[in-house]
Amino acid sequence: MKKLILLSFLVVLLSACQEDEEFIPPDSIIEKEIPFDEIHFILPASDNGYLFGGIDNLKITFLKTDKYLNTKWINSGYSWGNINLGSGWGSSHYQITIKAIFQNENRNYVCVGSTFEGGDVVWNNTHFITLNQNGKEVGIKTVKNIDVYTVLPTYDNSYFLQGIYELKKLNKNFGTEWNKNYQRIDKMAVASIVLPDGQFVITGRSNYEVFLQKLDKEGNELWTKGGSYNAMPNQDGGFALSGLTDGGFLIAGRTLKRLDVSPYHQTDCFVIRTDSEGDTVWTRKFGLETDDWLEDIICTHRNDYIIQGQKGHPGDEDQQAFLLKINGSGEIVDSIYSSQLQRVIYDQNGYFIKALKNSEGRIVIQKIPQSMLFD
Repeated sequence: MKKLILLSFLVVLLSACQEDEEFIPPDSIIEKEIPFDEIHFILPASDNGYLFGGIDNLKITFLKTDKYLNTKWINSGYSWGNINLGSGWGSSHYQITIKAIFQNENRNYVCVGSTFEGGDVVWNNTHFITLNQNGKEVGIKTVKNIDVYTVLPTYDNSYFLQGIYELKKLNKNFGTEWNKNYQRIDKMAVASIVLPDGQFVITGRSNYEVFLQKLDKEGNELWTKGGSYNAMPNQDGGFALSGLTDGGFLIAGRTLKRLDVSPYHQTDCFVIRTDSEGDTVWTRKFGLETDDWLEDIICTHRNDYIIQGQKGHPGDEDQQAFLLKINGSGEIVDSIYSSQLQRVIYDQNGYFIKALKNSEGRIVIQKIPQSMLFD
C-alpha cells in the first residue's frame, strides 16, 4: 500500500512538472529576448500568459507566451499590411500603431490598430483584427476616418473609441451605436476609462487647460470639471487617467513651465487626484531641467500609484523613460530612469512586465515581482 501511495505521488508530481515546464522562484526576475524592433502593447491573457504586439522588420507581429515568457506562437502578415515609410512631402507612406489588444467573450484576441496613410493628403483609419487563440486571423473590420487615442472593451461586450475630437460606441459586431463630436478644435480628448456601471470618464485639454468629463452610457455629458493647474494658464493637458477604488480619479499629464527656451518649450509633469465628482483633492507638479511629461498610469495598488513618463526629446542624448512611485498623498517615494525602457504593465497577479530595448535594438521582456520593480 505504501509503495502504491508513493507511486501515485510521483505520478502527480511528474504531471505537475510537465504542465509547468519550469519552476521560477517567486523572488526571481524572468528575462527573454523577443524578435521585435518595437513594442506597442502587452496583454495579460486569460491563461496567465501574455500577448505582445509590435513591429518586426516593418511587419506588425504578435507573439504569445506562457506565464514564464516562453514563446507559444508568433505570427505576422496580417490584413492591414506592412509599414511603408515615405520620405519627403507628397511621398506615399503607411504607418500602423497597435492601440489595444484584449480578449472577447470567446477568448479570441481583438487587436486594434490605427493607420496613418497617404501622400499630399493623409487620412486615419482604425482596424479591428480578430485572432483565434493560435494567432490565426479570423476577421477584420475597418472604421474609417477616426484617429483613436484609446480603444476600450465595455460592460456589454462592445467597444468604446476615443479619438481627439470624436467619441464612438460600437456593438460587438463593430456596428456604430452612437457617435459624438466635440465640434471645437480647442478641446482634445487624450485618455479615457470605462467605469464598472458602463459610464465613461475622459480627460485631455480644453483651451489648453485640463478637463475631466463624465458621460453616461449613451455618451451624453453628466458633468465637466477643469481648469489650469499651473502658474501659467492655458498650458496644461491630461495625458493619462485611472479610476481609484474610492470612486475618485487620477490624472497624469504635463504643463508648460517656460516660454523662452529654444528650440523646445520645456514642460513639467503633474498629477491630479480628484474625488468621484471630479473635484480636486490635491495636485502635484515636478520635473527636471529638461522636458518632462507623464504618459501612462501603470497601476494604482494599495494606495500607491506607478506612473510612466519621459524626459528629454526623442533623439536627444539625455532622453530617458522613467517610472515614479507616488503615495496616496502625491509624494514621490521611489523612481527609476532608463534609456532602454519602452513599456511597463501590471498583470494583476503581483508581477510587472517590462519591455526594454537592448544595445542591438531588439526587445527584451522581463517579468518582475512587484516588490522588485524599483530595485
